Amino acid sequence: MLRGHLVRDPAAQTTPWHHAPRDMMFTVIDNEVEFSAAGRRWPLKPMDMLLLPAGTPYTYTNYSRAETLFFSIGGKLPPGKKGVYFSADPGWPIRPDAPTMQVEIDGHGDARVVSGAPKG
Repeated sequence: MLRGHLVRDPAAQTTPWHHAPRDMMFTVIDNEVEFSAAGRRWPLKPMDMLLLPAGTPYTYTNYSRAETLFFSIGGKLPPGKKGVYFSADPGWPIRPDAPTMQVEIDGHGDARVVSGAPKG
């Protein structure tokens, strides 16, 4: 089973560092976006694809003045597993002391950062 969604990344925005417990594939549809993961950066243009193994922390940034659209697809979320969000670059491999942020998981398995202080 695969699950995908269209991501709308506003101009000049960056996501927090996070990882998913499943392999992820990203395909850019419109504009450009830069992914950072495992100590590397990948600037992606329309029709470029990036595959990230499960558990690899990543962030993406839209450096332009226009919205970027890309497609995100991943395998089934393993039972009892959820994504982890970090308040800073957790390093690669992930540092044991990397501070995380509290998230809530909805019925579809999507994570949302909860307002307030970092988790740990």
